[in-house]
Amino acid sequence: MNNKIFRYLIIAAAIAILIFLAVSIYRARKPTPSVSQQPSPPTTEATSQTRLEVPKNITVPDSNQTTTAPDIAKPVSVSPATPQGDRSLRKFEIRAEENKFKPKEIIAYEKDIVQIKVTAVDKDYDWVQPDYGFNVKIAKGTTKTIEFQVTTVGKYVFYCEACGGLNSTAVGYVTVVPKK
Repeated sequence: MNNKIFRYLIIAAAIAILIFLAVSIYRARKPTPSVSQQPSPPTTEATSQTRLEVPKNITVPDSNQTTTAPDIAKPVSVSPATPQGDRSLRKFEIRAEENKFKPKEIIAYEKDIVQIKVTAVDKDYDWVQPDYGFNVKIAKGTTKTIEFQVTTVGKYVFYCEACGGLNSTAVGYVTVVPKK
């Protein structure tokens, strides 16, 4: 009788170990980023293919500014993102058309929250920025809102993978400069 109980205990322990291993493996798998997930901020490690150095003397445009360079997005609005006023919410609108992003550069201060409304005008596009974990599909004639906090200084390349990726004309930049 003792051998029978011992055998059941061994089987139960083996089943418990298998369940524990299955749960551990399941939890260790990382989900693929999607629009609904909060992106992870980039690390401050070496420059990647999509994270470049910030050029000198960059000016961050304001919503009441009368002119900006044609390829630089003027914010639709800039408002305080915190009661202390140490961060701003900068809202931008860009268009994806003719295999290009227009305008193609967004400039903000480090720690600002950036909201970008991207409209796909003439076909389906995607908005990919690997350092922040974005891969957003935008169907022709629709607008998608991409919002995230820019946490690390750098010039981050975004692109349309469906248009040819980094080697295409559908490439733009989110430039993050230190707040003075």
